[in-house]
Amino acid sequence: DTSRDDVDDTENLRKLYTTRNVLKTVHILCLMVGMVFCFFPHLLLKVLHADEFSGEATTALYLAMGLLGNQIFAISSIWGDIARDGVSVRVQSVGALCAAINFSTIALSNIYLMAVGKMPLAIPRETVVTITGVALVAGGLCLAGWVIGGSVLPNRRALVPKGKAKWPLLIGIASLSACAIACSFYPRQLAELINPGVLDSLPGATTATLGAKHGVKDFFENVQGAAASSFGGKKGVKDAVEGMQGAAANSLGSKKGVKDVMDNLPSASTALHGAKKSVKDAYDNLPSASTTFHGAKKGADELLAPIGKLSGPVPMIVMMILLAGRAMGLIILGTLAICSVGDEEVSYRLLRCWCLSCAFSLGMLAKDNVLMSATGWLSPRYNLLFAIHFVVTFCMVDAMAAIPFKLVHPKTVSGGRKDTVSSEHGTPEKQGAGAAKAKKVK
Repeated sequence: DTSRDDVDDTENLRKLYTTRNVLKTVHILCLMVGMVFCFFPHLLLKVLHADEFSGEATTALYLAMGLLGNQIFAISSIWGDIARDGVSVRVQSVGALCAAINFSTIALSNIYLMAVGKMPLAIPRETVVTITGVALVAGGLCLAGWVIGGSVLPNRRALVPKGKAKWPLLIGIASLSACAIACSFYPRQLAELINPGVLDSLPGATTATLGAKHGVKDFFENVQGAAASSFGGKKGVKDAVEGMQGAAANSLGSKKGVKDVMDNLPSASTALHGAKKSVKDAYDNLPSASTTFHGAKKGADELLAPIGKLSGPVPMIVMMILLAGRAMGLIILGTLAICSVGDEEVSYRLLRCWCLSCAFSLGMLAKDNVLMSATGWLSPRYNLLFAIHFVVTFCMVDAMAAIPFKLVHPKTVSGGRKDTVSSEHGTPEKQGAGAAKAKKVK
């Protein structure tokens, strides 16, 4: 009985841990992460224990986080669509491989940035390590899902989409490729192109960084006050010595008749002049101490410069643009890889995902324009950016609506829930067993 229970548990585990369920899991994970990036960026920064920003720096950071969140949403929609019952295990296996590459890229990127000292200082190191660990675990699960699905590799000879969804998808891929290159290799130039002069005017983080800077500033101001007191002391000693010299002169004038005193006074005068010279020499060295103080203060100011500037470690805002560019590249590669092992129906599913992502991007673009207008930022190329985005979205949605395929809600037939797809001739196509029992869709 015990062995039978073990066999049943193993069988249940195999049914539970499938490539389809792995894709559903990463779909939900990416959906939640994208939602937080787009709609709750302030909450995300608190969860990550990142430094807080203020003023225009907050607005710019939220814009960049929204751009990244939009790409995460697009990735989530792809994984969710190919995790359906009607999609073949072969396509799902390639999808799991792409998901494993996505998470591995995140982990390797974090490790590299920490190794070369380019990770934004606004993110605590412990948080980066935690994110890297989660990405490695998720990548391992996706890799196992790829193996369970048959370890299918993309067909390098058939990377283009199939059927009538081919050209709309290629138009979207071409448009997104330009954005991916700009975000991945020229993030600062792209930000400057869209919002001229914004990055150079942004302040840094307002918690740890500015607090440390103010502390160092106060320290050096106290040192400067001590130096001023020293110079005041120097002047007081000099006046005292000069007063002693004047008193000695008066003493010489009033005691001309006292021979013994007259004989001793020159040595006393010599002693006073010697003491004056020694004190003067000692205080003449103080300017060098002042020079040292100014050099130390300058070095401290350079060391504790605001993170928002474009020097030193990668700024938080630029980091978000870089990650968005890499996510765009992974979306493109994942789409081509899935299309290489799928048929026309798979290409149609991917086109539907791209149309949804483009429509959501238009909404995000409208939100960004409202923020930029309220902040007073100049965005001379916004109209061109909107026009390109709108034209691409319109072409893709119009083409998808004209394709005579319609994905039907799964129906319960013998053998489980299956998807049916109606073609332009009205003949239902069944993805899996039980095609004879699929009903015609009008």
